[in-house]
Amino acid sequence: MSASLKRLVKRMTANRKQFGFMVALVVVALLMWGRLLLKDVPRSAVASPGKSASKTPEAPELADPLSASRPEVVFQLPEPNPRDVFRLNPGEFARVEKPNVIAAPNLTPEKSDEARRAEMSAKLKDVKLQSTIMGERPAALINDRLFHEGSQPVPGFTVTRITQHSVFLKRAESEEEFELRMYRN
Repeated sequence: MSASLKRLVKRMTANRKQFGFMVALVVVALLMWGRLLLKDVPRSAVASPGKSASKTPEAPELADPLSASRPEVVFQLPEPNPRDVFRLNPGEFARVEKPNVIAAPNLTPEKSDEARRAEMSAKLKDVKLQSTIMGERPAALINDRLFHEGSQPVPGFTVTRITQHSVFLKRAESEEEFELRMYRN
């Protein structure tokens, strides 16, 4: 026997329970295939025309319940619905008008989302996520310092969540959340 075949036999017989189950499955499969191959099974069934079963005179004729006289009921099926059930009918939905919004003169206009994003990106451009450590208390290595959830790696930003490949920072003044991702170098 070659060395690789000996290793295969040794590996297969290492666990007796699994080996016994595997042998039993192989035997059942061989029996099933042997039965299919050796049994002479007709490929299709054909009835001979002209031969019919004769009725025995001793058997009484049973009345067929379906052939009994019953009143005939005639009804018409409704016409198919001409409406397309998958097309929305705007008349069935209430129309909501947009409210008239007037800006208060004493409030300063907010920055647009793009301007706010640009400002946040400028603050976070030097922040680099180097690694994350998952466990009971996840931690993130940001700019060579270790931070946990609730700590502030950048002034004005708090770590809210740490996942396997990213850290979520929440801005202190608003509900905005930013994601720092780990990238391969």
